[in-house]
Amino acid sequence: MRGPSESGHPRSPIIVRWGSTSVIDIHSWDEATWRGTAYMQFDPRVPPAMALLFENRAAAISIFERWRERVGEEDKDEAIRISIIRNLPAQPPCHYTVMITANPDKEDFKKQDTVVMAS
Repeated sequence: MRGPSESGHPRSPIIVRWGSTSVIDIHSWDEATWRGTAYMQFDPRVPPAMALLFENRAAAISIFERWRERVGEEDKDEAIRISIIRNLPAQPPCHYTVMITANPDKEDFKKQDTVVMAS
């Protein structure tokens, strides 16, 4: 609780509502050791493909098994968001980073003052 106001009257407590959501199981990702992302276009008539590159195959498989349990074979509700971020500060124009997060629901921002997404 904050101290009294300048007038000497007690102040109301500051209440901050926050939420955290993630599609990343940190321990599994640490075990799998994510090393990169590949983007492939095989034929202009079919959608491109993206691959996540890991060092530990068994741990990587468990990540995708958990995702299938959580969202199914197809992420119809778009629970997982993959963002490719370009134009990074102080980096060559060809550099990019990839963020994998939960796809936030607009309602999350109405319910909490702060929303944290882990990637």
